[in-house]
Amino acid sequence: MIRRVLFAALAAAALAGAVAVAWLPTDLSPRAEAQSEPEPPSSENKLLASEAAFFVTFRPGDFTSDELLKTAFMGLDKEMERGFHVSLSEVDRVTYAFVAGGNVTLIHTRKAYDKDKLKEAFTTERYGFKEKFADKDAPRKPEVQEKKVGAKVIHYTGQFGPYTQGFCAIDKTTFAFGEVTALARFFEGKGKATPSMSAAVALSGKHSLVFALDGKRVGAAMKREREDRDRQFRDREKRFEDFKDKKVNFREEKKQEKAKEDKAKNEKDEGDFDDLFNDAPPGAALMILPYRPLLKAKFGLLTFDVKKSYTLKATVTANGKEDQEDVELAMRMGLNVLRDYAVVLPKHERGEMKHLAPLSVPVAKAFKEAKVERKGDVFSTTVTWTPEDGLVKKVKDAQEEQKKLRERDFKDKGRFRDE
Repeated sequence: MIRRVLFAALAAAALAGAVAVAWLPTDLSPRAEAQSEPEPPSSENKLLASEAAFFVTFRPGDFTSDELLKTAFMGLDKEMERGFHVSLSEVDRVTYAFVAGGNVTLIHTRKAYDKDKLKEAFTTERYGFKEKFADKDAPRKPEVQEKKVGAKVIHYTGQFGPYTQGFCAIDKTTFAFGEVTALARFFEGKGKATPSMSAAVALSGKHSLVFALDGKRVGAAMKREREDRDRQFRDREKRFEDFKDKKVNFREEKKQEKAKEDKAKNEKDEGDFDDLFNDAPPGAALMILPYRPLLKAKFGLLTFDVKKSYTLKATVTANGKEDQEDVELAMRMGLNVLRDYAVVLPKHERGEMKHLAPLSVPVAKAFKEAKVERKGDVFSTTVTWTPEDGLVKKVKDAQEEQKKLRERDFKDKGRFRDE
């Protein structure tokens, strides 16, 4: 699952508008802060610093108030609202994090939200129903269950396990949702905050977007997921065999399995990053593999700011001399790929991004001018772009032209060109 979630998180950053340049989701090069930062003040920020393998946090208002971004990514705000179940205008900050067990999303609102309404929204259309033999004409009601973890209560329906979604009210203006196993692990808070992750979390209120990644934690999460997947496979096989001969004591078998798991958890293991690409198609793996040094890095942090100019700053801290060359090459390759992608993406045959064509040349130029600098184990780069006057109108005109072409094709052929 982490293979899907890791790359989806980067795409989510772009979906939020974090990429004034539509091509940021491919960029895996984060920026690390060397200077000390104050300890994250809120309880959920402290949990992020101690539990997250990586996180991305952004202020929606920074992007919806920018006319060019709002125009370029028209409609994405509505998609996010459907997932958050609150109006984006009421959201102050969104944080997506991957922790052991799955993903967690934290929503900070500007004013108090309706807890009961959100709990119902996040636990509806799930598994598990209370009234199995109720009136057939009456709608079935999902049985909402609770699990208390520390001082927090997780609400969910169905079985408490992987892929089951849950909701947790943190305070009057903060709530969390995600996979229940991840929510439980997050609120248990058994991890230890690192200085780098604490510094990254502390930057959340200072930038439009912050993305941070701890390579060691990502590796450990992949190892844990692989073990869980293998254990589930073994359990299915054993249950099938034992069902046939009815000779095994399942309770004793579970005790033995649990003892093995506890022993494995106590063993030091940095994780296996090769496992990240096992389930990916060969072509996709070839595209992603060059950026593996950035995922394995000691730490990485990327910040993005939406002002008169758009500024993307990224730095990667290598694990040591043996990784320095690979990290530098991966960063340079990332800049080159993004430069070319800026030109190619609007020309894609499906035509979904054709309206971004006016941005291609200036964005590609910004990435071409960016340089990778090195200081010891730390590699950094900065991409800055100031949109020219009239660019918003050009994008809007391109959108209108694209709309007219689709309407014409629908009338002529009975279908859209890109379907």
